[in-house]
Amino acid sequence: MFGDSDWEKFRAERGPLLEIVQSGVIRIALLFGSAAIAMALLLAPVLDRQVRVARLNALPGVDRMTTGSVPQGKIYTIHRSVLQDTPSSVCVINFNGVRTGDC
Repeated sequence: MFGDSDWEKFRAERGPLLEIVQSGVIRIALLFGSAAIAMALLLAPVLDRQVRVARLNALPGVDRMTTGSVPQGKIYTIHRSVLQDTPSSVCVINFNGVRTGDC
């Protein structure tokens, strides 16, 4: 078989290979760690906004209508008030001052 000096030769050759493998493992760990940090920095604001929106939608009595469309050339204002007869009463005031609905 091999003598003692031959085994020392194999051990010496294996040393640098082990260092290369260890440095490769460290590089891979740093790569995945930096990718995880980047994803956390990008996803945190998105998830925070979704939580806020979900929390607002869960509140009872909140009117969630944020946009609407008006036919071209027609300008009006919609008034709803707690002082009206029923909570679902709507008062529409046209641009020329004509009021319709429960005003």
